[in-house]
Amino acid sequence: MYNRLRIIALFPLFLLIPILTTAQDKKSGLSVDLTMKPRAEFRNGSFTLKEPEDEPAFFVSQRTRLRLSFGISKLKIGVAGQNIRVWGASGQITTEEGNNTMLNEVWAEYEVVKKLSLRLGRQGLVYDDERILGGLDWNQAGRWHDLALIKFEPESHRLHAGLAYSQDQENKLNNFYSAPGNNYKTMQMIWYEHLINGAYKFSVLFLNTGYQVQSDSSMAYLQTFGGNFYRSAEPLSFTGTFYYQRGENLIKERVKAFMISLYGNYQFNDFWGIHIGTDFLSGTDMDDTDSNKTSEFIPLYGTNHKFYGLMDYFYVGVPHGRVGLWDKYVGTTWMVSPDFSLKLTGHFFNSGARVVVNDLGGGTDGTGPSLKSR
Repeated sequence: MYNRLRIIALFPLFLLIPILTTAQDKKSGLSVDLTMKPRAEFRNGSFTLKEPEDEPAFFVSQRTRLRLSFGISKLKIGVAGQNIRVWGASGQITTEEGNNTMLNEVWAEYEVVKKLSLRLGRQGLVYDDERILGGLDWNQAGRWHDLALIKFEPESHRLHAGLAYSQDQENKLNNFYSAPGNNYKTMQMIWYEHLINGAYKFSVLFLNTGYQVQSDSSMAYLQTFGGNFYRSAEPLSFTGTFYYQRGENLIKERVKAFMISLYGNYQFNDFWGIHIGTDFLSGTDMDDTDSNKTSEFIPLYGTNHKFYGLMDYFYVGVPHGRVGLWDKYVGTTWMVSPDFSLKLTGHFFNSGARVVVNDLGGGTDGTGPSLKSR
C-alpha cells in the first residue's frame, strides 16, 4: 500500500506553509498582498498506478504571487503577477526564465448603480463548491478567465452573468482559434444564488461553451446546467449537486451526460467530525460503437483536486477511458487547532460505464467494474 501513497514531504516544515503578507492603506484604498507558497512533493504512485520498476519523484515547486488592488469611489482595479518555478529548473546564471512569469489577474470593476457592477478583464471564476467553475489553487498556476462579468447582488441574492470571446492574436483576417489548453472560443454564463436563511441556500448555473473544432474550423457548443442545495448549520451540514450536459464536444460528438453528488458532514464537537458522500459522473461504454454520441460528463473548469480522491487519478490532467466515475467515500476530520486539521478519507472507485479489459484476457465487465482493472 505504501508504494501507492502520495506523500507531501514534511521536512523542511516551512515548505508546507504559505507565507502571506498583506498591507492596506485605508486612505488611498490600496491593498498589497504577497504570497510565497513553496511545496515539496514526494510522488510514488500519484496520477497513475506505479509499476514495480518505476522510481519515485521528489521536487520542490514554488509560487510567488504579488497582488495589488485599488478602490476609489465606484471604481476597483486588481492586478496580480506570479512566478512559478521548480527549484533548480533554471541555471544559476541565466537570463532566460521561460514562460513561468505571468500576469494572472488584471481587471477593473465599476459600480454602475447600487448593487450592480461590471467587471472586465482577466479574473478568477469561483462558484459554489468549485465543481464546474473553480480557482484551481492546488495547481500552482491557478485558473483564470478573460471575460466581462456583470454582478447584481442585493441582500440574500446574487446574480452573475458572464460573456467571453477568445482569440490567439490580433488577426487581420479570419477568426480561427487554435484553443490553447482546450480553452473555449466563446462562453456565456448565468449564475444565481439565494440565501434562504442562515442555514440554507441554493444556486443554479447555466454555462454555454463554444469550441473551435480544429479539423474543419466549425464550432461545437456544449451546454451545462444544474444547481446545488446547501445546509451549513452545525452539527449536520450537507450538499446536494446535480448537473446535466448536452450539445457537442470538441470532436463533434452529441453529448447527453449528467453528474450527481451527495455529501454530508456531522460535527460531534469542535475537534472531531465525520463525513460521507458519493459522486457519480456518467460515462460511455467502451464497447459502444456509436461514434456520433457520448455520455461522458466533463467537469469543465472546476477544481477537481477537491473531489474524486487526493491521489488525482481522475479528472486532473489524466484521462481514464471516458468511462465516467462512481466514487463512494467516508472519512473523519480532526481539528488539532483552529488553524490546523488532519483528514483521513477512504474511497471506493468504480467506472460509470462498462469497461472492456482486453489486457487481462477478459471480455466486457458489467456496469461499474473497478477502474483498477484497466
